[in-house]
Amino acid sequence: MTASPPVAVAVFGPAGPSAPVLAALDRAGIASARPTDFGELNLTETAPGRFESEPQLLADGTHTFTVDGAVASVEVRSREQRYRRMVDKGIAWFDRAGMFYDAPDGSKGVAEGFSNEVGLDGKLPFRPVPRGDCFTQVAHAFRLYADLADFPRGKTIATNLMRLVVEEQQLTDHNALFGAWEPRGARTDLTATNNLFADDDGWISLFALISGDTRSGLRGVESLIRTANEELGLQVDPWRTPSTILVKGWDEIARTPIADGLDLTSHWQSSALCSYLYAYGVTDEQAYLDIATRGLDHMATHFPRVRLETSRTCEAGRFLLPLVGGYLYTRKPLYLDTLRALAQYLKSRQGPDGGFAEWDGKCPPSNEAYGVDEASIFQANGDPVTDQLYGTPFAAWALPLAYQVTGEEIFGELATGVLDYLSRIQTDDPSDEQLDGTWQRAFDFEAWEYVGSNADLGWGPYCVETGWSVAPSLIGAMLWLTGAEFFPSPTADRSELVASVRSEFDAIAAGKAAPPATFSRREDGRILRMQGDAEALLGDLIAAGDPVWARNEPVGAVEIYVHGADGHLHHTYLDDSLGQGRWRQLGDLELADDPVVAFNPGADAIEVYALGKDRHIHHCSMIDVRGGHTPWEQVGTLHFQGSPAILYDETLGTVRLTANDLAGQDRRTRKVNRWHLPWQDYSHWITA
Repeated sequence: MTASPPVAVAVFGPAGPSAPVLAALDRAGIASARPTDFGELNLTETAPGRFESEPQLLADGTHTFTVDGAVASVEVRSREQRYRRMVDKGIAWFDRAGMFYDAPDGSKGVAEGFSNEVGLDGKLPFRPVPRGDCFTQVAHAFRLYADLADFPRGKTIATNLMRLVVEEQQLTDHNALFGAWEPRGARTDLTATNNLFADDDGWISLFALISGDTRSGLRGVESLIRTANEELGLQVDPWRTPSTILVKGWDEIARTPIADGLDLTSHWQSSALCSYLYAYGVTDEQAYLDIATRGLDHMATHFPRVRLETSRTCEAGRFLLPLVGGYLYTRKPLYLDTLRALAQYLKSRQGPDGGFAEWDGKCPPSNEAYGVDEASIFQANGDPVTDQLYGTPFAAWALPLAYQVTGEEIFGELATGVLDYLSRIQTDDPSDEQLDGTWQRAFDFEAWEYVGSNADLGWGPYCVETGWSVAPSLIGAMLWLTGAEFFPSPTADRSELVASVRSEFDAIAAGKAAPPATFSRREDGRILRMQGDAEALLGDLIAAGDPVWARNEPVGAVEIYVHGADGHLHHTYLDDSLGQGRWRQLGDLELADDPVVAFNPGADAIEVYALGKDRHIHHCSMIDVRGGHTPWEQVGTLHFQGSPAILYDETLGTVRLTANDLAGQDRRTRKVNRWHLPWQDYSHWITA
């Protein structure tokens, strides 16, 4: 695989950069003597085996050089052509590498990417993790590409990816997790949720707003605000666990100081700030701008002090976008001055081909510390290494916008520099479907090859990420190509929607009871919960019938039952405090009809009845211990047409059942203690 032609790095013609570009020849591995027949170029040996010409400006087209009898060609394109080729190849990579699982329309989601390890077959392991931040970043890249390339499928993919995130990953239980986003796949219950990462939540909320899912996006924004320090508007604990939020509650979190310098890290804080700014843009709600500017004021005032998550260079690239939005909406000199300072820093770290060298890294302090935590991808300051996961793509995304908003040339030069660089180091190897058209994490711009380090635990040198890396790089190129704006003008008054969303959070904060929940079966067989204005899909279970439910007052929950497409009965719950549980199959009974349920206050139990395939009615009880169902038992020996009707008789303090047997006769019974009386014949009351 190659990142660029091996002989020359001259790729731009008259429409390219104002400074000429070096044409270089690396003769490592061959004779060290000066190469011959290199046209009229005067070569100088700059390192053993490496020869360079004076800077050259080449016209658009293909240029051929003869080097010791071998022919080397360099293709030169205008920036527009080069960036468009980069975008086309990057978009095509998603299909070639199989990133859309089994559904090329994105309806099944998009994979996280490839792991860092290399298998014995030379392939990178596939990472099928359904990350919501990757979904939303990829969705926006395809949304932009649909307009750029007249590619309707791009909008279909974007719509499907956003639908999956909004419908399946936002937490809408009536507790302090409301509005946050499940970080890795569809929501289940708290036992399956690890950390609710603030940066992931910020990106997802931002792109939900961009996609037009405004209510969901605003819920995400309000959730971030409730977990921010009230003074600074910055996230208190960016990798918080659900239990931390539930135990502390919003009020305590808002009063908690921000520890460990996390108030000065753009890695963790920038996406939330961007979501606040975009929320202001689509609603004209001043409070969103106020909280964003409190955080930006604090971070910009302390600049250049930063907390390094991976490196100073990555922090600089990530700080640009919220500053651009803040300056667009406020025109504060502080933000412009900080943008200029960031530009000067990036310029000082920019290599000859436009990439920003990693600097001041979070490096392992010892050999034993390698590979046990997240870390930088370079060894020491001065290493000619760039980071295409945490740094380069975010700078490429924000710098065209900084130039658009400020009009200052330094931002335009930095933007074209980094996009030039990405276009040059994009993997160009049609024989490798995994990597052709993409970028791996670390690149050495002197050796001109992807570089390895085992320092980072999670994302080493050869990984590929659909979001964070590929999608932001493509977004940056398309913003440059189209000149499109990113943050909207705050012209829409959405005060009613803002008030409606805030009222949901205020009700939770005030300890008000949740709105009554209803449950229904969608056309695709999945179960949908409606609670006030909040929807939630209850996992991946496919139902054959409609759900039934009953209030379980002793444990403060609603118990939900449904006849699954597999023929068995399945149960979940909606706890008043902890939210939705996961589906569990109740025994091996095969059903012939939907179940019926009722709460039995005399026994503090949920009574469950269903017709089995054997045409007998079967029963189990849920006692007041979470999930504790008794085994299925047959109710009598008669055969029936369907499940019974059920009623709790307050006078007798018992559950009464009515059902039609196979002869059409009306049969009735009731439960006494844990036993059922024999079925009685009431056919003289009803004509079959």
